[in-house]
Amino acid sequence: EVAVRRGAGPWGRPDKIGERNARGPAAAVAPDGTALVAYQGYVGTTPAIRVTQWRDGGWQAPRSISSPGVGARQPQIAVDGAGQITVAWLRDGDGLNSTMTVATGDGRGNWTTPQSISSAARVSRPRLSVAVDGTAALVWQRDRPAEVWGSVRRDGIWSTPTRLGEAGVDGREAAVAVRGGGRADAVWVTDRTGSAEITTAQFTAGRWQGPVALDRGSDRAHEIVRPGRADTGPAIVQLPDATVAAWSIFTPNRSRVRAAQRPDGQPWPAPIDLSAAGAPAGGVALAQMPGAVATAAWEEIDAGFLRARSE
Repeated sequence: EVAVRRGAGPWGRPDKIGERNARGPAAAVAPDGTALVAYQGYVGTTPAIRVTQWRDGGWQAPRSISSPGVGARQPQIAVDGAGQITVAWLRDGDGLNSTMTVATGDGRGNWTTPQSISSAARVSRPRLSVAVDGTAALVWQRDRPAEVWGSVRRDGIWSTPTRLGEAGVDGREAAVAVRGGGRADAVWVTDRTGSAEITTAQFTAGRWQGPVALDRGSDRAHEIVRPGRADTGPAIVQLPDATVAAWSIFTPNRSRVRAAQRPDGQPWPAPIDLSAAGAPAGGVALAQMPGAVATAAWEEIDAGFLRARSE
């Protein structure tokens, strides 16, 4: 289901937009206010990527944009300043292998032929970011061994996929944020023997540079005791003159939420704690707000209660 809110007005009633067993929705909003949702639906018994948009007060009939007869999963969607829509997903291959696949649309129902931008492997967890000028960045996790890979689109061409972390060292749960002019930043969790690191890399001057460690804990982030599940991966956003990352990491006694902000042209500073001292916290999310402001939100245990906090 999906609900729409216009400006500061109230939320509209929830609408059902997917068929039975639909899952994995991802949402974006175009510059003209059109809301878009991509999700994994089905054509017959084959998983397919379906896209719908909210226009003139209602949701249009979903349309399949993945290749007919080929399984497709885990969509991501984003829109640039001209209204061009980019959708990325996993295209099923032989056995357990998949390829990272993308397609673009013009908002009027016209879509490009799906393009695979990676070789076949056991891949998962794609994350997509698109800038106003159409620059796009895509990161994903490649399994066995666990590695973070990334690609950047400039002038309509995707770069050759690159492993972002160290060879032979596990990396997972990546996030990415892109800025115009062909620049992007990725952040992920690096697993080491007896510890875990929050690691970042930057795409600039036509290539990925790094990795650089932002923080280290005794273990990767633990999901705090709660109903349901929360994402334990890091988050990252671009401001006009800085990059902001936030994450949860486990120290000897608890999981805490931390963050760092790097001004353009400078190295990453030491991180600061966002969560309260002594309170288990996790499930962090970041959003870029008007006025060059980043807002973080996370879950935190407070006096035995699970609370959502922001800063």
